[in-house]
Amino acid sequence: MGRDRYKALALSGGGCRGIIQAALLSRVDLSGLDAVAGTSAGSGTAAAIASGVRGQDLVRIFEENAWDIFRYHFFRRVNPLAVNYSGRDMLKALERVLDVPLGDLKIPCYIPASGYGGRAKVFDRTDDWTAAEACRASMSAPHMFPPFKKDGAYWIDGGLWASDPTAVLAAAVRDKEGADPDRTDVMTVMNGHHTPAEKAGDPPKTRLGWLPRLIPYITRGNETAARYIARRMPLGSLTVYEDPPVRDYWGLDRPDRMEEMKKEALKGLDDFKRAWDDFMLGKKRGE
Repeated sequence: MGRDRYKALALSGGGCRGIIQAALLSRVDLSGLDAVAGTSAGSGTAAAIASGVRGQDLVRIFEENAWDIFRYHFFRRVNPLAVNYSGRDMLKALERVLDVPLGDLKIPCYIPASGYGGRAKVFDRTDDWTAAEACRASMSAPHMFPPFKKDGAYWIDGGLWASDPTAVLAAAVRDKEGADPDRTDVMTVMNGHHTPAEKAGDPPKTRLGWLPRLIPYITRGNETAARYIARRMPLGSLTVYEDPPVRDYWGLDRPDRMEEMKKEALKGLDDFKRAWDDFMLGKKRGE
């Protein structure tokens, strides 16, 4: 660590909305981080940071890979038995940047994934996996990508249980890195925030009405639970940054909207930098 405080960064999932994190993090100094965690899309950015990718390169790498990961396949879209996107395309894109063993990353990186059948797993440097493989597992959103199979086990999106990996990260740096919780500062960067419940309107009354809302509501509940737990864990400080506001599924698998999302994110750059400074100074914010 080299300092008297431990700095840990948590990145949530969100598909192509991960460009929001990349755009903001490209404008700050990442060299003071001691550990990172990321779920789903956030896992790729977290692993890139842990591997030593420069902040100013995060946007370029994210954009290039997103177009390959969410490559349109006509056959998949018209075939009701197929998922939307290719797991092979995703792994190939990730391996261009992250084909490195988790144990060889420059700083600890924690990547939640879900075992098919309900098992929760956090990949770290003790696992004999590459960063690309762990990210492929964590990014395998059901119905969008096929599960990732390795060593006879199937893995799907970590967002099913840890869309916000804040609590995962706080526990990991305490238990595995030996960091003093009272001197540990955690910053969580989300991929935007959803409409508050009081402004969401009346709930759906039919199965069809719930269908497009179910996953966003589950994800929101997941994130709320993770934040609730993290805020009650002993920490030096917890900084949370959630802007900009987003619509449900806004650009989740739309690389063509990344430029729009990037512009929206950078409108709040000054506030993000203030939040980052608070995090680096160990100030309590967003609690």
